Amino acid sequence: MNVRQSRVLVAAATLVVAMLLYPPFNIVASAPRSLATGRLVYQWLFAPPAGGHVDVGLLLAQWIAVGIVAGTVYLLLGNKK
Repeated sequence: MNVRQSRVLVAAATLVVAMLLYPPFNIVASAPRSLATGRLVYQWLFAPPAGGHVDVGLLLAQWIAVGIVAGTVYLLLGNKK
């Protein structure tokens, strides 16, 4: 592993941690005709919005996208033999 590859791994890990600390929340209002039903927001994990829950599917999709992009860049920056 060269220096550029290690930087890619550090950047990918930093993005994954940032996505974990500020995950996507779906806000479901209690009123049936509220305009806030199904709204998506990004919020600090330890201060979630009222009536919101983490959109785990979207969070996993974001992590997979980071992994695919980071893995591709990691392989492209590898030593040429």
